[in-house]
Amino acid sequence: MLAPAHLCGLFCLGPLMLDDSPLYLGGEAGTKVPSNVSGNTMLENLIKLSEDSELNLQAQLRQQIVTLVAEGLIPNSQRLPSSRRLADSLGISRNTAVLAYQQLIDEGYLVSRERSGIYVSQAVQCGGPRLADGDAKPAVNRLWRQRLAKHVQVDSGFPVPPQWQDYPYPFLEGEFDQSLFPVAEWREASRLSLGVREINDWSRARGDADDPQLIEQIRTKILPRRGISARPDEILITNGAQQGLFLLANLLFDVDTCVAMEEPGYPDFRELVTRAGSELEFLPVDTHGIDISKNSGRSQFIYVTPSHQVPTTVTLSSERRTAMLGQAAQFDQIIIEDDFDSETNFLGNPHPSLKSQDREGRVIYIGSLSKVISAGLRLGFMIAPAELIEALRHERRYLSRFPAANNQRTAAFFLSLGHFDATMRRLHQTFKDRWIALRNALNHYLPRAVYTMESEGGTCCWVQGPAGLQVEELCRQAEMRGILIEPVAHFYGATENHSGCFRLGVSSLPVEKIRPGIAKLAALIRELSGEPCDALDESNPQWFTNAELTRALAGARLLTKTVYGQPLTIDLLADGRMVGHAGFANEEQDEGRWWVADDRFYRQWQTWSYGEAMSFYTVVEQDQVRWYDHDHRFIDSAIMRHQQAKDTSAVQLEP
Repeated sequence: MLAPAHLCGLFCLGPLMLDDSPLYLGGEAGTKVPSNVSGNTMLENLIKLSEDSELNLQAQLRQQIVTLVAEGLIPNSQRLPSSRRLADSLGISRNTAVLAYQQLIDEGYLVSRERSGIYVSQAVQCGGPRLADGDAKPAVNRLWRQRLAKHVQVDSGFPVPPQWQDYPYPFLEGEFDQSLFPVAEWREASRLSLGVREINDWSRARGDADDPQLIEQIRTKILPRRGISARPDEILITNGAQQGLFLLANLLFDVDTCVAMEEPGYPDFRELVTRAGSELEFLPVDTHGIDISKNSGRSQFIYVTPSHQVPTTVTLSSERRTAMLGQAAQFDQIIIEDDFDSETNFLGNPHPSLKSQDREGRVIYIGSLSKVISAGLRLGFMIAPAELIEALRHERRYLSRFPAANNQRTAAFFLSLGHFDATMRRLHQTFKDRWIALRNALNHYLPRAVYTMESEGGTCCWVQGPAGLQVEELCRQAEMRGILIEPVAHFYGATENHSGCFRLGVSSLPVEKIRPGIAKLAALIRELSGEPCDALDESNPQWFTNAELTRALAGARLLTKTVYGQPLTIDLLADGRMVGHAGFANEEQDEGRWWVADDRFYRQWQTWSYGEAMSFYTVVEQDQVRWYDHDHRFIDSAIMRHQQAKDTSAVQLEP
């Protein structure tokens, strides 16, 4: 048990006694405490031990004593209280205090003098000259402002709030909630990498070489899944995919280089090209990925994110992949394939990588382990011809020599033990559930207000809002309501045609938060969109009531679209059953029931629309059906075709 907070002073309950006189810690050695100094003035609260800390009591005690010594708050050569007195004062076991003291003695912070006690070691440099409060110097003075002015660029990207996890609904791409980290698996791999034999291996200086075990695991475990075969000398380990791009820009780009990239595209890569002084050529992106028909052939390099394009998430079609490789040979171009998100295809299998189809060594492949395990891990890799890898290794030597060897060995164990594959399967299902939940919520709450770019998966959606929506104001107002969404202006390098677009990510919040977050966002979008409300006119003669509505809809087939642009067909059978098919190949199906009551059309799916019963006022004009909610606001519309004979006898007029 810990002592109560008000008893946990600095080592003891009262003033620290050395020679029957209280010592004022923090003053000169041996300074006596004036009679008017209270217990609080004697820093009695400097050491606080907490049962809630992730560190045990012994580690907390060591940590805090080291801090006090380093900051000069315990003067050099001063005797510390005995382990018994320290333990009694803090309400801890004497064994805890003894072990803490002993380790600090072993490490040279404290010394034990026979028949005298424990003292702060004179060899420890405690504290130093301190600035008075008014002497603090500015972080950057005029001297440095002048020198940095032409080198430091203002980051125009989206600033993620530092405390984004405190927001109820953080729809942020690239941020990960900590529940997804494979703690137990990484601990096992880390423990194995810290064995004596392993430490003796990875701690030896190897020049600028990478860990051969990690190279082998990437070569045999990860690359075959992407259809890539590579020799060890064709693989380079990097501090995340970002360092790979940096190395390529440093080595290959200059003022005589032209580089093509997607528009919109990854802003950090655009900045690297600009810093190198190279010319940029922007190729537009549509529903099939980068439009390579716009490739002029002027560029020596093409940067592409084919699996899930940054930022729209669309997947580069197989036809365009083949055409891009043909163009690269025709125009003598090099393709930089950033495949950071290759595994998250939910509507089909991942396409073969461009590198797997490369027969001329024209594709540089960049992958990442950080995207899967943890963004803070900072481990990535590059696949390229051996000559280029050797040049990149030489370039990396002057930047970081090589990524931390212990992290490399831990990652190698993580892969070899099967943890990577297991984590991938778990994340795939988790992200699939979240991504589908996001699409369902958008389809439920904003069926006509927004449109999302077609995608086969990923961890975010690119959303086109209603006309007149000011995204900057939407983001500001949403944040005030606890909702974080991402504007997209920073993804464009030459185009201003991004009005009304924003991104919603799902890697940062659990699935149960998605629906309520989108419901709140939908209400805000309706509030800010500025569009005139398309309200139901009750005097409209086409506003159908019970019997008319039943006759009009029984046996009808309704043709409409989902919010993500796929066709949706609904058959309203005469017996009150309802059958739905969604997708270009009817990939999604559901059944439910429909009925008419209170002059409204009711429908309830088994799983779609959360399986909830919904009612609508309905207007039928020739072959078009329009639905309105209980507030008479327009919700959705469909084209109506009759597929069956109109036998309405079996249709319920009441639920």
